[in-house]
Amino acid sequence: MNRRKYIFLQHYLVFGYKNPLRWHIYKPMVQYIIKRLALTIPTWWVISIVIFGLSRCASSDEVAERLRFNSESNTSNQISDAVYAQTAQELGLDKPVFYFSLQPAAFPDTFYKVVRRDERTALERMIWQYGNWPIISLYQNKVKALLSKISQNTEGEILRNNLQQLLVQSKDESILFTINELLSNSDTTSYKIDVEAIAQAYKNIKQNPQKSQLYIPRFNWSGSDNQYHAWLKRFLIGDLGYAMNGQAVIEKLKPALVMTLFLGISALFLSFLVGIPLGVSMSINRRRSVGKWLTRTVFFVYSLPIFWLAILAAMFLTTDYYGVKIFPHIGLANDVPTGLGIFQTLLWNISHLVLPILCLMLHPCVVVARQMNGAMNDILKKNYIQTAKAKGLPANRIIWHHALRNALTPIVTLLGQMIPSIFLGAFSVELIFSLQGMGQTTIDAIIGKDWTVVYAVLMLVSFIILLSHILVDILYRWINPRVQFS
Repeated sequence: MNRRKYIFLQHYLVFGYKNPLRWHIYKPMVQYIIKRLALTIPTWWVISIVIFGLSRCASSDEVAERLRFNSESNTSNQISDAVYAQTAQELGLDKPVFYFSLQPAAFPDTFYKVVRRDERTALERMIWQYGNWPIISLYQNKVKALLSKISQNTEGEILRNNLQQLLVQSKDESILFTINELLSNSDTTSYKIDVEAIAQAYKNIKQNPQKSQLYIPRFNWSGSDNQYHAWLKRFLIGDLGYAMNGQAVIEKLKPALVMTLFLGISALFLSFLVGIPLGVSMSINRRRSVGKWLTRTVFFVYSLPIFWLAILAAMFLTTDYYGVKIFPHIGLANDVPTGLGIFQTLLWNISHLVLPILCLMLHPCVVVARQMNGAMNDILKKNYIQTAKAKGLPANRIIWHHALRNALTPIVTLLGQMIPSIFLGAFSVELIFSLQGMGQTTIDAIIGKDWTVVYAVLMLVSFIILLSHILVDILYRWINPRVQFS
C-alpha cells in the first residue's frame, strides 16, 4: 500500500469523509473553534457564579414568598417552622451556598442550617455584635424551646408573638423591650421560669463578648453538596426550576424565548438585507444629492429612541382614533385556534408581528448602513479596485463582486455587537406591543418577585450571546478565506 492510499484509509476511518487530503484546510478552523469553545465554558461558568450570587442577594425571602403565593397566609409569622423547613429543603436552601466559604471563626461551619431568612439575619447581626456563638445559640434555643411549649396550647397568643419577635430581633433596645413585655405579661405566670432563663441567657451574651473571633478567618470546604452545584447541574440538564405558580420554568420560558428569538432574528436579517445595499448606495452616491440625503436620513433615524418610535407606531398605525390603521391591533390575534404549537401560533399572528419587527430593525439597519458606507469608502480607494477600473470591468461587477466581499469583514464584527442590543430592544418592543416574549415575562417575574424565572432568563441570554460570538468567528472565514485562525 503506497503512502497516498494509507493516508486516505487513515483519515477515512478517523474522520469519516472520502477526501482526507483537504483536512489541512479545515484543521486550523476546527482547532480554533475548539479553542473558543474551551474559553467560552469558563467564561459562562463565571457568569453563572455571578448570576447565582445575585439570586442569593435578593432582598425578599424566596421560601416565604412561595408559601404566601400558594396559601392564604399574609405574614411570615403564620408559616410554621416545619412547613418552612420542608419548602426550603425542596428548594435546596438547606445546604451550603458554594463549594467553600471564608468567614470569621465566630460563625459556626453549620450556620447554613438556619434556614429561616429573618432568623439567620438576626443571628448574623448578633454574631457581628458580640462574636460569642455558643452563648447566642443557647439563647436562641431557649426561645425556641419556650415557643414550642406554648404552641401546644391555644392560649397565649401575645406571648407567642413576643417570642417570635425575639427570634428576628438583633438590636439591644428592641430585645430588652420585648423581654420586659414578656416579664410583665400576665400570660407568662406559668412560664415565668422559662422567660427568666431567656433574660439571663441574653444577659450572658452581653456580659461575655468574644469579638476577637471576628478577626480570625476560617476556611470551610463544603464539597459538591451545595446550592450552586445543584442549581448549575439542574440547569445543564434543562431543569430551570419552578416558578411561583408551580409551573416548570422551562415550560414557561419556551414560548417567550421563541417569540423573542423570532423577533430578534427577523429584525437582524432584515437589518442586513436592507442596511448593506443602503450603505453601498450611500457610498457610491456620496458626492451626489441622493447620497447626501440618504446620509442625513440615516443619522436622523439613528438619533430617535426605539421605544419612542415603537410607541408612535403603536398609536398612529394600529388604531383609527389617532391615525391610519395600516397594521392590526397590538398584541396577538384574538381568534387563534386552540391546540396550535408555538411556531404555528407565530405564523398565525405574522401580521401582528410585522410592525414590531420593523420598529426593532430600524436602529440595527442604520448601524449596518453607516458601517457599510465607511467600509466601502475605504475599499474603493484600494489599488486593486483602481486596477479593475483600469481594465474596463463593469462598475456593478467591481462594486458587488470585488469590493463588497472585502467590505463585509467589519460588518461581521458588527454582528457580534448587535445581538445583545437586539435582545434589549426586543424587550422594550414586546412591552409596547403587548407580546409575551422574554421581556414581558421578565418584567412580570420581577413584579411578582419570581426570581427563579428572572435568573433563568439571565442565564439563557448570556448563553445565547456567547454562542453568537463563536458564530461570528466562523463567519469570518466563510466571508474572507484569507483570515488565518491561530
